[in-house]
Amino acid sequence: MDLIPYNKAHLAIDQQIILLKDRGLIITDDLAAKHLLDRVGYYRLSGYWYPMRQVVEAEGHNGKPIFKALDPFKPNSHLEHVAQLYVFDKKLRLLIADAIERIEVAVRVHIAHTLSVRSSIAHREPSELSGHFTTKLNPKTRGTGHQEWLHRLDHNEHRSRDEFVKHYNSKYLPPMPLWMSIELWDFGTLSFFLSGLKHGDKSKLGSGPIDLRRAI
Repeated sequence: MDLIPYNKAHLAIDQQIILLKDRGLIITDDLAAKHLLDRVGYYRLSGYWYPMRQVVEAEGHNGKPIFKALDPFKPNSHLEHVAQLYVFDKKLRLLIADAIERIEVAVRVHIAHTLSVRSSIAHREPSELSGHFTTKLNPKTRGTGHQEWLHRLDHNEHRSRDEFVKHYNSKYLPPMPLWMSIELWDFGTLSFFLSGLKHGDKSKLGSGPIDLRRAI
């Protein structure tokens, strides 16, 4: 399929309301609709009213049927329902994010407790981690997974503006101990490190005192 220039003009909010009505979306309160479009935005909301659009079946390039959404809305489609769906999705995202954060914090604490018993900088010591993680070379970078992970960690620690990092750097020599450093790990850093744990430490994490029901 050949690409074409995008030439749709910008529409003011009042024009957006007129367009939606013309396409069959039921709007009973123009002021509330204007507030919703001004606060959330037409483009973001379009993802929530997409299932309300009429659909037509067509033949695809391979001969199989495809379904294409049309501009007109299905009968009995209300902007109020779009708003309700948006609010529900927002609340659900917040609940999921909160649950993930609680689990992530619990995992951080358990890793710190498990490894720090052996060394305060166990996360930097190859002998404390999986041999696959610390010895297998990446053919592209010629470094191990552990070396690449440390490079990312050092970058995060260097750019951090957290007060506890400033205090540590003003008083102590590097490296930072695991129980402090781990607070700077993003989810990707944490996940990558988990893959580099020894089998025994992974087993402890899986059968340890993390109560997911309590963490959530």
